[in-house]
Amino acid sequence: MATLTRRNRRQGANNDKIWKTADEIKGEKLEKGILDAILRIIEKREEKIASRESYGFGNDFLGLLVQAYIEEDRSKRITIDDLVDECKTFYLAGQETTSSMLPWTLFLLAIHTDWQEEVRKDMFSVFGRQDPQCDGFKKLKTPWDDQAADPTEYKMND
Repeated sequence: MATLTRRNRRQGANNDKIWKTADEIKGEKLEKGILDAILRIIEKREEKIASRESYGFGNDFLGLLVQAYIEEDRSKRITIDDLVDECKTFYLAGQETTSSMLPWTLFLLAIHTDWQEEVRKDMFSVFGRQDPQCDGFKKLKTPWDDQAADPTEYKMND
């Protein structure tokens, strides 16, 4: 029986191109969606350059990657696959940082109710009952730019 199973498994490996699982199909669709999204962003930047709205791809991470992609010196050029992979890595790293930082911040605010109250008062003084807007964070008394968003830095360094 073990020999038969091994033989079937090997044959199945050769048929991977014919038979795909639902997960493989979904994964391929997601991969194509990510690629298409990144290519659309690059195309928009190319259009801005063509219409003279912009004189470069930008000085952000994607702009630097696109400049490396169109580099004239072939030895310094990256492929479109490299560009897309770098974008995915950067996105996932940011998502991981955020997903680990938010619970930690909430935990610290939960155990330090005085910090929580200070942040709450500051937020209500600026935003009231409205949803917070990015431009409003500049008006906060609490130093949100680098400390209150990270309570470990904000209070533990006092």
